[in-house]
Amino acid sequence: MSKKLVIALSILRFLGISVITYLLLSPLVKYQHNEQEKPIILIVQDNSQSVMLSADSANYRDDYAQRMVQMMNELSKTYDVHPYLYGTSLTAGDTPSYGDNATNMSDALMDIEQRYRGRNVGAMILTGDGIVNVGQNPATLPPFPYPIYSVALGDTTLRRDATLSNVRFNRIAYLGNQFPIEIAIRATALNGQRQRLSIRHKGVEVFSKTIDYLGSDFSTIIPVTLTAEEAGLQSYSINLSVAQGETSVKNNNRTFNIEVIDGHQKIAILAAHPHPDVAALRRSIEENQNYEVQTFVGNDWRQSHHDWSKDYDLLILHNLPPKGSPFDIDLSRIPVLFIVGSQTDLNQFNAQHTGVTITSKLEKQTEATAAFNKHFTNFTLEDATASVLEQLPPLSAPFGEYKMQCNATSLFSSKIGEIVTEQPLIAVSQQQGVRRTIIFGEGLWRWRLHDYMENRNHDAFSQLIEKILVYTTLQANKERFRVESHSVYDDNEAVIIDAELYDDNFEPTNQPEAHININDAQYVFGKSGQGYRINLGILDTGRYKYSATVNYGGINLSSSGHFIVESLKQEEINLVANHSLLNTLSKRNKGEMFSPSQIDQLPEVLRQRNDIKPIIYSDISYKELINLPLIFILILLLLSTEWILRKYSGEL
Repeated sequence: MSKKLVIALSILRFLGISVITYLLLSPLVKYQHNEQEKPIILIVQDNSQSVMLSADSANYRDDYAQRMVQMMNELSKTYDVHPYLYGTSLTAGDTPSYGDNATNMSDALMDIEQRYRGRNVGAMILTGDGIVNVGQNPATLPPFPYPIYSVALGDTTLRRDATLSNVRFNRIAYLGNQFPIEIAIRATALNGQRQRLSIRHKGVEVFSKTIDYLGSDFSTIIPVTLTAEEAGLQSYSINLSVAQGETSVKNNNRTFNIEVIDGHQKIAILAAHPHPDVAALRRSIEENQNYEVQTFVGNDWRQSHHDWSKDYDLLILHNLPPKGSPFDIDLSRIPVLFIVGSQTDLNQFNAQHTGVTITSKLEKQTEATAAFNKHFTNFTLEDATASVLEQLPPLSAPFGEYKMQCNATSLFSSKIGEIVTEQPLIAVSQQQGVRRTIIFGEGLWRWRLHDYMENRNHDAFSQLIEKILVYTTLQANKERFRVESHSVYDDNEAVIIDAELYDDNFEPTNQPEAHININDAQYVFGKSGQGYRINLGILDTGRYKYSATVNYGGINLSSSGHFIVESLKQEEINLVANHSLLNTLSKRNKGEMFSPSQIDQLPEVLRQRNDIKPIIYSDISYKELINLPLIFILILLLLSTEWILRKYSGEL
């Protein structure tokens, strides 16, 4: 062979062996994959009825709708567009129907913030008339991490209009008692005119008053007191006569419903020892003629031969269960109001399964005042009453660690000094269909006395006790098959009905199938937990009757009732657009407010922002070099070339 061929063969052999030897070191190859994520632009459009009740309603269906589609198409070229609609709730969609009968902007914005937390959101485009009638004020929400550009719809011009802006009332009243109503009226551009306000019950006028409007923007609250003269679910209609030149009369009428409860209820107060709290409670309860009260102090309750669950509708236990002695009353079938004090045996109290347990190693008391829980929804306590109760002297509450279960809710939290704790002061719960209320502390007599000293009446204290009694005794249902529904549902609220079935040991079961008939329509209950539940969705306004049945152990059990779906007409109450709210939201979140005719400018405005940029994600991975096909081909090529050259030169 020639010298050049020898050198070439040597080089080929050297390279082949070198590559194979290098692979024995298991070298790695680094791979980097880059992926670009476009900025997200959120389009959140108002889907409520009030938009179409404005003077520009035809424009919102035609020209404005086309402009929105063109804008979203233009944005889609550069950004990732996510469209939503808001009204009663937040839903995905890009074409509003303007059919929602309420506007809850705050919940929609908070839902958006949670869904896109940590995402590359460039901006939000929020459309609407700024009219909010459900939820909190959106202007109080924390700033968003991205700008909000608002598109102001609707008309801010004051119309010649009178509105029943709000009606406040208690959902429950007792037969023969009086119940209060507050009717709020607002009139714009009706200075010097007058209207007649009337309330009717079953076609009969039960109240009327003439209202004179003084000023172009007039508002007033009319207090009304009516008497509950008939038991059952009673419907009342409010009417405001039509003023001259009034632009809308849809908001001149309102219907409200009250459940009137018939029958007196018997209450027993059981106290471990004589205490001024007992007298304070008895006096407040006796103010209501629907309650009959008996008191058992010391060992009187032990010596009586009452079947408490049959003879009474409610037990009030003061400092019971007692320390140092057993407590043998079966509380599983009767509503109870517990007043936990210094003489209460906490271990026996915890065994009653009230929804709250107290763990304490020291038999000490702590002074705690009331802090109202604004999110409490089991019943309504007037703001003025809650404010008075928060100023009352402290109760002497047991010291320890409080644990609340999911079936318990706090009405008042304990405020120790200036610190509002998570420890409940007054809590409510429900266990197997029977309700409980717990007051953690003695000293209610001081509340009643201080209420009179400050206000010359016991109204705040008496209202608290009455609300607690109504709530606690309302579900005193001793039937084995129970159906629970609200008396009244709003027309934007899903109608949900629950049912419970109890076996011979009074333990819940949902083994058999349960049925319900609603206005001659048949449904089957779904099984939920240990009970039954059916979600009928949103129903048309009107009165509904239901009858539920279940066959258990060969016995047919049934329960019947009724409810009303009422129209609140919230979107018709206020038709004056609130553009200042939209402007405030935009300014607080580094955006701007646009008119509907300016939405074509939004794509260019967003492109000019330097903080709306795509995000590049890099994915780095490592692979062993020996797994690459090219390496195998290279080795094969080097060795094959050497073999071919040797073969050709006659060396093989």
